[in-house]
Order: sequence, then structure tokens, then C-alpha cells
Amino acid sequence: PVSNASRPVPAYASPHVVILGVDSLRDDLAGTPSDERLVPHIDEFLSGAQRFSDAISPLARTYPALVSLMTGRHPVASNARFNLMPRRLVHEGDTLGDALRARGYHTVYATDEVRFANFDQSFGFDQLITPPVGASDFLLGTTGDLPLVNLLAGTRLGAWLFPANHANRAAHVSYRPEQFIARLDRELVVDRPNFLAIHLTLAHWPYSWAGQFTPTTPQQYRLAYRRSIAGVDRQFSDVWRLLEERGIFENAIVVVLSDHGEALGGATDSMLRKTGSGMEIWNSLWGHGTSVMSPHQYSVLLAIRAFGRAHLPGAPSVHSWPVSLEDVRPTLEELVTGVAPVNVDGISLRPYLADPASAAALATRVRYTETDFNTPMVL
Repeated sequence: PVSNASRPVPAYASPHVVILGVDSLRDDLAGTPSDERLVPHIDEFLSGAQRFSDAISPLARTYPALVSLMTGRHPVASNARFNLMPRRLVHEGDTLGDALRARGYHTVYATDEVRFANFDQSFGFDQLITPPVGASDFLLGTTGDLPLVNLLAGTRLGAWLFPANHANRAAHVSYRPEQFIARLDRELVVDRPNFLAIHLTLAHWPYSWAGQFTPTTPQQYRLAYRRSIAGVDRQFSDVWRLLEERGIFENAIVVVLSDHGEALGGATDSMLRKTGSGMEIWNSLWGHGTSVMSPHQYSVLLAIRAFGRAHLPGAPSVHSWPVSLEDVRPTLEELVTGVAPVNVDGISLRPYLADPASAAALATRVRYTETDFNTPMVL
């Protein structure tokens, strides 16, 4: 799906900044010794990265998590308290995109599903490479399952005739991972330092796409989730090759992360197995954003690495410091500009990367996470 056309690689003084997000990736499935390597391409990135093994999302849903990492603020401060929060009620303030755009960066947000992360230019982005935002996203799984739509949705003609279905993970019955890669290849232009926030959602429920069965039982959920994790790792590799072709890694700081994890009814997925009501136990055993009593829902993958002329303090290592997605923005901003923002809830990790011994001060750090807004009717 990636074009082989030769492109010149201009040199920029400022490093490209890339955030590669993988939706729903559990923190215990990447970078761990195992006979079954589900994510070999992500593991390869982690092998040379600074990884944070005790990282959490302040709220285990996509929109609150991404708003937190873009702003450095907790959902209580931004009011991004659940996925479908009306835009007028979200008070994000300045963002990482705003800060980098002020320094001449071209800022891009790219994703293959917008149902649960409705970002627009007001969050500091010059360009959106996304499906259109709208109520149709919630109907695509059924109304979009038509022979003509399925046949054409992945083509250039389909992008014009059926824009809501084209390269849209929400239309899972017709979505193919290579469609998003092709769209990214067509629309991404690198003609100055870029800030790229790319979020891949293949591993999100319902854990299926074109040609794959849709699970309907808990036993099937587990198998389908692992299959989707392996699939998104292949898509991660395709994105990586595309960015490499654009010359991004000649000078780049790259963060790889997940917005939240996923509970799958496993032995370590709940702290309430012998206490609480049946509903409380169930909520802590399955899904994400349903319970703060489920560590694998709010624990996330978080790692950072420099490429080419870019530089990070310290050597590749695994750090057990208590960190949060709120720390992404101040860390990246200080690495690029030399100054961390002050009006945020997160902290810059740059000083601790430069002097790991000083991270002992983080031992008493308190981090907050909360359960998403849930009602019995929604459940």
C-alpha cells in the first residue's frame, strides 16, 4: 500500500515529533519475553527505547486519554470526562499542537476511526487525515454492510462516493487495514518539521474487520482480541515504512503508546473477584473505562525513542517510575523547545531521563484515574 516513488529527504533543524498510538493495547502484551510474540514490530521499537513500565491513563477511554496527552491536563481539568462529551463543554486550553505550531511545525492528526475521538483543528492541528465526524459512524456497522458499498469503499471512487465508509474502522464489515495506510500515503506531506499524532484503532472492540469473524461470546472475545493485536502490529509496521520513506526518521522523537488497555476476564483483570456486587465484578473484568478496580484497563504502554539527528538524554532502559499520559505533552515540549509548560497537571520526564537517580522523588507521586460515565441503560 505504500508508494515506492522516490522522494527527497530535506534536512530540518527541528526534529519531527511523532506520537504513534495503538488503541486498546494492554501493557503486558508488548516488550515482554514470550513464546508467542504478538507484536514483533512494536517490540523492535521498544528494544531501543526509554520505556515506562508503570504508566497509566487518567481515564481509560480514547477521547479523555488523548485529550490528556495532548494537553497535559487531567480530565477533571479539561472536562473531557467521556468519549462523546460535547465540544463546547471541553476546555482543553493550549495543546502540544499549539506549542509546536507556534514554532513552525505542521501539525497532523490521523486516525482510522473517529467515533470515540472527535478531534478537529481547534485542538491545535493544521490537518486532519480522518473519516468524517458524524452520527453516521454509529450506523455504519449495519447500514454500511451492502454489497456495492463493500465493493467500492476501499477504492478512490469509494472515497468520493462513500466518504464515511472509506478507510473507516467504524465500518468494520468493509474496513481493511491497508485502506488507512493508502490514505495516509496520499495525504501526508512532509515539507517542514511535522508533529504527527497517529492513532490506530484496529484492536478496539468489536475486534473484527473485513474477512474476519465478529466475536459474540467472552471466549471468542479473547481470541479475536489477540488476532486484532497481531493485526494492528502489522499496520504499525506499514505506518513505520511509510514514515521512513518520507525521511521522518532522519531526525525524529517518537512516542509509542496505548490510550488504554483491555480487561478480558483474566486472572489479573480485577481486584474485586471476591467482593462487590455481580455488576461491579463484571465491569472490572471486561472492556475498558468500566472500573478503576481493573489495572489492565488503565495501565498503558508508553515509550519514547530518538532517531537520526535527534537525541534523548540517558540510555535505552525500562523505568518503573509512576507516570501518566498527562506527562507526554510536557516531556515532548521540553525536549523540543527547552521549556516545559507550567499550566498542566503532568510533569516533564526529561530531567529524570537525564538523571535517573533523581526519579526517587517520584516514589511519593499520587496519580488519579477515574471510571468513565456509565449508566445502567448504556451498559
